[in-house]
Amino acid sequence: MKNTLFLIIFMVSAALSFSQEPNSNLKEEYDKIEQARAFFIQTLKEKQYQNLASCITPDYKTVNPGTISWQAMAKVAEERGGIPYDSVAMYPMETVIVSDSIAYDFGNRKTYYTDNQGKSVELEDTFLAILKKGEDGNWRLHREVASGLLNKN
Repeated sequence: MKNTLFLIIFMVSAALSFSQEPNSNLKEEYDKIEQARAFFIQTLKEKQYQNLASCITPDYKTVNPGTISWQAMAKVAEERGGIPYDSVAMYPMETVIVSDSIAYDFGNRKTYYTDNQGKSVELEDTFLAILKKGEDGNWRLHREVASGLLNKN
């Protein structure tokens, strides 16, 4: 009888704990990730490239899609000696905080740039980004891998 009562109390407690609101500290961390993403998007839109260093870790690494259209943008960037982005729109589908210092962001993105003929070009990709929280409490992009195939799920 004692074991049955203990099991019932445990199951009810577990069920109640899963139905409660998320931890407010965790919500604050998700908000910080949203703010970091918004700052990154705004930095590109305003062409404030000097601010990009504050969006990434010092040892940041990325792999862009290897499609022909992404290679064309890379060539434009090389010819111009810099970043060709006009803007970026990000559509995260999943953001998970794995620990107090690591999180990941998974979703789709649209990247816009102007080619050498003055034509606006839209590129789409699916990205998986690993974020790292700095000692200052800010989340930064640490690693990113993107695919030219768009995730429709």
